Amino acid sequence: MSAQALADQFCPRIWLHPNEKHNPVTVETYLTAANVLDAPDGNIILAGPLSSQIIADNSPYPSGATLKIMESKETEIKEGVSTTNLNSSVPMYCHIVEIESVIYLTYIFFYGYNWNYPVLFNLFPTGAHWSDIEHITIEIDSTTHELLRVYFGAHTIEDGKWFPASEVTMTDGRVTGHSSQGSHGTYKANLYYLRIGGFANDTVGDAFMWAPENVILLYDPSDVGYVESTMGFLEFTGTWGNGKVSGMQQKFFWSAPDTSGESAAPWASPINIPTQWFIVAILLAAVVGVSGWAIYEFGIKKEQ
Repeated sequence: MSAQALADQFCPRIWLHPNEKHNPVTVETYLTAANVLDAPDGNIILAGPLSSQIIADNSPYPSGATLKIMESKETEIKEGVSTTNLNSSVPMYCHIVEIESVIYLTYIFFYGYNWNYPVLFNLFPTGAHWSDIEHITIEIDSTTHELLRVYFGAHTIEDGKWFPASEVTMTDGRVTGHSSQGSHGTYKANLYYLRIGGFANDTVGDAFMWAPENVILLYDPSDVGYVESTMGFLEFTGTWGNGKVSGMQQKFFWSAPDTSGESAAPWASPINIPTQWFIVAILLAAVVGVSGWAIYEFGIKKEQ
């Protein structure tokens, strides 16, 4: 079976949250809206609109180079592609690595924007950035192509976790994951996930199933399968999102997927229990306690 046929066969399905405001986009759409700067908020060294071919033609890039979205394109990139056109217009990207008796198919999801976590009721919003690269890695037997395990890559290597095939939800024979609202971490189940001490929880929901019609294979520029016109963006060695996000090739999952399975997934709950509500509860309890003490001390006690 060809690599493309294998990538197509195991292409996962991803549920998007009902209140998602920042849908996936293609890498090419992102590039058409960007300039290359010599540093975050620096000077333009390659003006957009860009493309994979243009990126490849102008490689290499100086240390500190970054992509920055043009102001006129910000809304388009933030919103992404509507669910009406998402399946037909936005592909998943797939990078395949074979190690001994197993094959790892890493499916990469590209979002133009990652929103803020509303820390303390949005008094301290944090985490927003342009360019959001998320993934799922599917492990299969290299001979039989039997599904063995799935890695749901919730943001980082610390958050992601491997699950055996028996514990993975399937839809029409496809691995199925859930994308968290705004931050797009990919999880196994429709739950709430505690992050950063409960101040920045991930919320997932099942509103629209992203089932892309196309999968674009990605190869290293040195590989015989590399094609500049569709993969040239991999030659951009700078950061995406105005200095805040590394490119796909710089991600931990690119050359050697974390195969240990030792990572501990974030604590999950069917109920969202953000830390800010605990703080409010403690403050209310303190107010009630102090009020009760004051009433007794200066009211009831005095009357006795």
